[in-house]
Amino acid sequence: MFCYRAYGLTISSALEIPEFSPGNGGAPSVTIRIGPVAEAIDTHSPARGYCRAAPDRFLLNIPDVARFLVMEGHEVVVEREGPESRIRPFLVGSLFGVLLRQRGILPLHGSAVATPRGAAIFAGPRGQGKSTLAAEFWRRGYRVLADDICAVTPGPLGLAQAWPGYPSLNLHPDAVEQVEACAGLLDPAGEEGQKRRLILRRFSQDSVPVATVYSLRHAPECGQPRLTPLKGFAKLEEIAANTHGRRVPVNGQYLEQVRALAAQARVVRVERPQALSRLGELADRLEEDFA
Repeated sequence: MFCYRAYGLTISSALEIPEFSPGNGGAPSVTIRIGPVAEAIDTHSPARGYCRAAPDRFLLNIPDVARFLVMEGHEVVVEREGPESRIRPFLVGSLFGVLLRQRGILPLHGSAVATPRGAAIFAGPRGQGKSTLAAEFWRRGYRVLADDICAVTPGPLGLAQAWPGYPSLNLHPDAVEQVEACAGLLDPAGEEGQKRRLILRRFSQDSVPVATVYSLRHAPECGQPRLTPLKGFAKLEEIAANTHGRRVPVNGQYLEQVRALAAQARVVRVERPQALSRLGELADRLEEDFA
């Protein structure tokens, strides 16, 4: 078994997951094992595409890759059908988002960096430039906390804390060209045309209070980035829309987490030009905002 550390959790895994940081041993919070997985979890779970969800169990079936079962936020069972290189993206991505939800942790679909004001989370649907933006701030000397999943929990004095995920960023090849200082820090195993893993320095396992959630949207008609601070119920809606594991049944704890984060953090809708050549301009505007 391999031992890892991510999102403040100790993980024991039968699969090698190089994205995660090495752990220091001790009793695991989460166990990932290889074994058979049934095609259904119970007769009352609604089928949603390849998924079946219940309050304490989540089944995901990806043909020719694997069947996954996430149980009670403590265990993931993997029945392999394809190579580990195809299995790992599901493990470290959507399935870990579900596992965090089961554990009572709020997993936002976003990347995050630590700023002098607290954590800035760049949230949004796939393809909005979350990882690329985090890489640009890393280039500027900021510490990256998370990529794709930002885990938020109550911390000291009730302040919501963003927990570090793993010390790398997954970037499209064209995004790598836009972020200087990548030489020597890219995972050499990346396939041509596929995302490349940028290995991060300045990585720490310390959590950071959440200051701002930036919800990213491409807006081709925008001549320059447009930032709109949200108020009231609009903040709640934006946070909920950018939560991982949305197929997990909603409970009172989840709703309270969303409410508490909205009460603490600024939530800003960011409309931006799509061109990667405007990345520096967007980062300048955000840097001015969270300063």
